[in-house]
Amino acid sequence: MIRVMLKGIAATVLTLFAAGVHATSIQPVHVGERQWLQPNAFVDIRWWDVEDICDTQTGTCEGSLNGVDLSGWTWASLGDVNNLFNSFIGQPQLTGPDMFFTLTHLEIQSFFDAGFEPTLILALGIYETAVLVGLTRTESPPVMHTAYAGVVLHEYENPFLPSRYRTDLRFEVFSARPDVGYFFYRAPSPGSLLLMVAGMACLFRSRRQR
Repeated sequence: MIRVMLKGIAATVLTLFAAGVHATSIQPVHVGERQWLQPNAFVDIRWWDVEDICDTQTGTCEGSLNGVDLSGWTWASLGDVNNLFNSFIGQPQLTGPDMFFTLTHLEIQSFFDAGFEPTLILALGIYETAVLVGLTRTESPPVMHTAYAGVVLHEYENPFLPSRYRTDLRFEVFSARPDVGYFFYRAPSPGSLLLMVAGMACLFRSRRQR
């Protein structure tokens, strides 16, 4: 049984009241200049298995996981995930490990509105919580055999538990879970960006001609 170093009631609920896992999508999410793969496409994989195809120093990947070709993608570090979360917060609140930032459920909704999908849904009475858990390549001290995760908790109006971005949770590297995925990103190539712009221009012209 994987042992999660929990800090706070919300993380404890995460392991006790798992109600289901959302359907998987491999459609990338565009945030700023990066594309992010859905963490829930990479559940039930050990951290060590990701390490087999991705360099833990640079994050560069070469190979496939769960049928998804990760060649050209980068396994995110904790710093990368902090920057991702900060882009939604609007300011650099998360600057290192063992941090969290609390928002209202309406404020944190923007993360899921961007296209990210939960790795599980929790049910606590009449309340539901959407949770996204993605492991990074950043390890805690080696003797711990754990790695840091980026976690998003969306509490859906639950007055007892706060909605939060968290980078203070660590998971064992030798276990796999159906509710824990991984963060991967890439910067679109200049060619793909040009194709996207060209496609949008063609669409705009066709609409004007109608």
